Amino acid sequence: MPERESFGFVAAARRATILLALLFLLVYLPILPQVSLWRGDERYYTDAAVQMVHSGDYVTPRFFDGSERFRKPGLLYWVMAGSYQVFGVNYLTTRLPFLLAGALIILLTHACARILFRSAEVAVCAAAIMASNPTLFHLSVRSTPDVLMSFFMTLSFYGFLKILFDGDRRTRFYFIAYGAAGLAVSTKGMLGVLPVVFAFVYGAWARPRNLKIRELIHGPALLLGVGLALFWFILVYVKHGSEFLRIFFNDQVGNRVKGSKFYLLDNLVTYPVSLLVQFLPWTLMLALILVRDRQILQREGRRHRSAILFIALWLGLLFLIFVSANIQRTRYFLPALPLLAAGLGAVLVFAKNSDRTWKAMVKFDRSLTLMLGVAGVGIALAGRHLGAFRLAGLVLVVYAVARYLTDRQHRSVLRFAALAAGILLLFSVTDGLMRPVLIVSPAPELARRLAREKAGRDQVAAWEVATNYVTQLRVISGGSIYPVFLAGPQTEAQLDAYPFVICNDRRREEVLRCGYSLYPCGFVYRKWTWRRLVALFQASDPDPVLHDQRQDYYLGIRRPPHSGSNPPVQKEDGLR
Repeated sequence: MPERESFGFVAAARRATILLALLFLLVYLPILPQVSLWRGDERYYTDAAVQMVHSGDYVTPRFFDGSERFRKPGLLYWVMAGSYQVFGVNYLTTRLPFLLAGALIILLTHACARILFRSAEVAVCAAAIMASNPTLFHLSVRSTPDVLMSFFMTLSFYGFLKILFDGDRRTRFYFIAYGAAGLAVSTKGMLGVLPVVFAFVYGAWARPRNLKIRELIHGPALLLGVGLALFWFILVYVKHGSEFLRIFFNDQVGNRVKGSKFYLLDNLVTYPVSLLVQFLPWTLMLALILVRDRQILQREGRRHRSAILFIALWLGLLFLIFVSANIQRTRYFLPALPLLAAGLGAVLVFAKNSDRTWKAMVKFDRSLTLMLGVAGVGIALAGRHLGAFRLAGLVLVVYAVARYLTDRQHRSVLRFAALAAGILLLFSVTDGLMRPVLIVSPAPELARRLAREKAGRDQVAAWEVATNYVTQLRVISGGSIYPVFLAGPQTEAQLDAYPFVICNDRRREEVLRCGYSLYPCGFVYRKWTWRRLVALFQASDPDPVLHDQRQDYYLGIRRPPHSGSNPPVQKEDGLR
C-alpha cells in the first residue's frame, strides 16, 4: 500500500464505492418497469424466457412465433426465467438481474483497479468513472445479454489479476477466473473465452512476478469452466442434433465478416470516438491533464507500465475483433470499460500530485456541478407545466446545492465519487421522469382491458401493430396474453379465430366491418419534432399539444351474432 494512503482512507474509498453501487441500484430500480426504456433486442430474450416459463422447455429458446432461436446460449434465458418464476413476469423482474450485474461491475472495477495500481485512490476513481458511464447505465436497465456477459468477463479478469499481479495462487481465484469465463460463454457465446486466452498470452509474454505459464493452469477449475461453457450446448445437441451449431456459428462469426470491407474504415473512426464520448466528462479531464502536466503522466506511466500495458493490450484485442465485424455496435466494448476506467482513474490520481493541475481539476469539477444545477433550473422552467419535468429539475438543483454546501474535500479524490453520483441522478431523471412524458405505449392499457375481459393466451390478434407494443404486452400481461401478428388485408373469416383484435387508426374501419366493437385503449405519440417540443414547453396548457400528437390504439371485441349493424367506436370511463 502506498504510504500516503492510510487505512482510514482505504476504508473510506471502499465505502464510497459501495455507496455508488447502492445508489446505482436505488435510482435506477424505480424506472425498470417503464416501457419507455424498451429497445428492439429485448424482445428476443423476453419472448424466449416467457415461452420457457409457460412451456416448461428450458432447453430451447424460441422466437415469438415458436420457431427455434439458437443464436445465443441458454444462461441468459435461464436467468430471466428464474426471475419470472420467483417474482412473476413483468418488466421489473425482467430487467432486475441486469441492474444487479451493472452494480456488481462497479464493485469489480474497484477491485481490479486496486490490484493493477496498488492504490485505493485509483480504485475509487475507477469505480466513479464506471458508475457514471452511460453505456453501463443503458445496458443495465434493459434485458439484453451484454451487461451480464461483461460482469462475468470482468469477474474472470479479477481472478486472473489476483494470480498474475498479486501472485495469489489460492484455489478460489482459479475457480473464479475459469468459472466466470465459462458463465460468460454460456451467456453470449465465444467472446466469453477471451479473458482466459488473454491471460495466457499476457502471462507468457510479460511474465509478471516471473510467472511460469503452467502456474495459470488449474485442472479442476479448468474443468468447471469448460463444463459451465458447454452445458447448454450439450443439452441442445442431445435434443436437437448438431444443426443448431451452424446457426450459432453463423451468428457469432460467419455473418459478421460478410460483404464489402468498406465498413472497416467507418469502424476505425466510430469506435475510438465512441469510447471518448462514453467516458465524458472524464475524457475532458484527461485532455486538461495532458495540456497542463504531460510530464507527470509520462513519469507515473513508467512506474505502472505493466498495468497500463495490460489495459492497452486488452483494449487492442477487442478493437481488432470488433473493427473487423460488419455490424457496428458501440455497446460491444462494454467488457473493456472496467479496465479502461481503472486506467482513467489512475490518470486522475497521477495528476493529483501536481498542485497546479489539481486546482484546475477541482475547478472543472465545480463547474460541472454548477452546470448540473443550471440544467436543473432550465429543465424545471422549460417544463414548468409538466410535473415530471419540474421534479427532474428540482432533483438536479438539490444535488448541486448539496455539493456546494458540503464541498470541503479539497485534496481528496472522493470528490469524483460525488460527481459520479450527480451524473447518476442526471441519467435517472432523464430516463425515469422526462422520457416517459414524451414516449408512451398502449401496452399497459391494453393489458388491463384484456385482463378484465379474461382474454386467453392465444385469443388476441395484433393487426399491423408495431412489434414493440405487442412484445411489451406479452410481458406486461405476465405472459398470459401472447398476441398473434397479422399483416395485410384480412377477411372476417380469417379473423373469426380471434375474439380480440388490436389495431390503430389505419385498420379501424376494417375491424368494425368484420364484426367487432371497438374501444379506445391506449395511445402513442407521433415522432416528436423540435417545433412540436418547443410548442409543448411554451404552452400554458400542454394537454392540447399532447392530444394533437396522439395516435390512438383500439381493442376490438367480437360482437355476438345478430347484434345489429356496426356500432360507432365506444368510449369508456378511465380510457384516454
